[in-house]
Amino acid sequence: TNRVYVDYNDEYYVAPERHPAIESNTAYYPSELPVVYPNPFNPEKAIGKVLKIDNLVPGSEVQIYTLSGEIVASISAGSGIKVVWDGKNRYGSKVSSGIYLYVIKNSKKNYIGKIFVVKE
Repeated sequence: TNRVYVDYNDEYYVAPERHPAIESNTAYYPSELPVVYPNPFNPEKAIGKVLKIDNLVPGSEVQIYTLSGEIVASISAGSGIKVVWDGKNRYGSKVSSGIYLYVIKNSKKNYIGKIFVVKE
């Protein structure tokens, strides 16, 4: 298979594929940090009305907390590498504007970060 590349001057060239695809049954574990977006998060304006947490190790668990330590939501990635949060608490109510903490736990490492929820 060949690939066509176009540069910013609208010039293009065809590059032959150098290496054929290799199929593998080996599990892939991302080496990069998890990505949380959009952050700040506006549930009414975000694409799909969800916050995405991507680049997870399969089997990761994500918990979202208020700053006072109350659990807001708990989401499992299962065998995937991405989860979404709709901005609602575990009872189905929309959360208020503010700062929330996320905790990502997996077999490799734990991560903690902030989510900024903003509403107009």
